[in-house]
Amino acid sequence: MAYYLVRFYSGSGDRPPEQLIREVVDTELRPKLQQGGGLTRYITFVADDGRIGSASVYESKEAAQKGLQIARDWASSTGAMQGYQLSETLEGEIAATLDIDIQYKPAFGMARLFPTQATAAEVVETIRKARAGAPDNASKARTVIVQLAGGRVGSFAAYESAERRTQHSAAIRQSRENPEFRRVLPNDPVEIPVRIITSTG
Repeated sequence: MAYYLVRFYSGSGDRPPEQLIREVVDTELRPKLQQGGGLTRYITFVADDGRIGSASVYESKEAAQKGLQIARDWASSTGAMQGYQLSETLEGEIAATLDIDIQYKPAFGMARLFPTQATAAEVVETIRKARAGAPDNASKARTVIVQLAGGRVGSFAAYESAERRTQHSAAIRQSRENPEFRRVLPNDPVEIPVRIITSTG
């Protein structure tokens, strides 16, 4: 089953975050991860809180764990990451990718981490039932729904603009007024907005 892996790094280095990502992470680390096998999508970003990071889609958990080790080895062997340390990892099996047919260059992203007793599969089923027969909504966005550890479901979406991200957030809040949505997603999410730097796959 496809697996999602997000890594956040805190700190600062001797070059601006975007430059570090474009000149070092994307040119040195990404090829190593691709050679490791099983990587189908790789996104790098700068979060609004200043952290830098990456989001990866792998064919399996095993491939993701191998990629994780490759990234660890690379980070410890390169001086480019000096001043940064891994601050958070989010990972889990992908329950569904929604609206994958929408085509645009991703420029902004949002991680939404929902505390819930429901499974990611139940959340996906609720979304699909609510959408059945509903008019097409312009605020839809490519979204990966992931079963995270610790009683959480993650929603990771990419957008062509900050405005689209705001529209989608409003649409999600409106959807959660529906009793079925409220049942599976009773709590407000932790939101982590990001600016996407590179996207491959």
